[in-house]
Amino acid sequence: MKNTLSTLVVSAVIVAQASAHGDTIHLYYSGGVPSVGSMSDIDGSVTPQRAFLTNWNWIVSQNAFSTSDPGWNWDGAFLETDSLKFRVLTSLQKWNGVEFVDSEFNARIRLGTDSVTTVDGVTEGFSSVIGANDHFHYRYNLDGVAQSDSAAIGVYRLNFEGIRTSGTSTINYPAFGLVLNRGADPITANAAFAFANANPVPEPASLTALALGGAALLRKKRNS
Repeated sequence: MKNTLSTLVVSAVIVAQASAHGDTIHLYYSGGVPSVGSMSDIDGSVTPQRAFLTNWNWIVSQNAFSTSDPGWNWDGAFLETDSLKFRVLTSLQKWNGVEFVDSEFNARIRLGTDSVTTVDGVTEGFSSVIGANDHFHYRYNLDGVAQSDSAAIGVYRLNFEGIRTSGTSTINYPAFGLVLNRGADPITANAAFAFANANPVPEPASLTALALGGAALLRKKRNS
């Protein structure tokens, strides 16, 4: 069952289009708590953040609307033997002018020879050993959409969770949204981004609770 995320309001605001200007998704600890923020590529400063904005442009080599920004990086607590995995928490969503709702399209996420296509609900991503890298640049493609397809114009959101594995320890970072502008005007893109900042994707536990609650209500309705 696809999820429409629109009502949880949490304050996590930063200047619109910061990620498009070179900031990085940063996984780190704040007061001993796993956190997500935007790290400036200019001075390395970190701002807590739960949404990131970038553009989907046509890339000939990908034969798709595609981007590899923003990158992901992490604080110094990571070891070279650690691995980083992502989980996509919902299907690809599209801005309808009021909220993000389920899109008719999917996204394909790549890193090297690894790739995964988003599907209904949770999509398990792949793990990558950190090694000597200081960050990853996943590639995000709007899957199976022709360059001339005007129906694909709009603003989309991918909802992620970052998961670090270190030995036998697993650390789940807060969920966040990647907002991808595919040819929409700046006013529309900024409105969608502002909404994503004010309404971050629920944590995975909350998503499970919402799904269970919905199933219980459906059973009650059927039995009444």
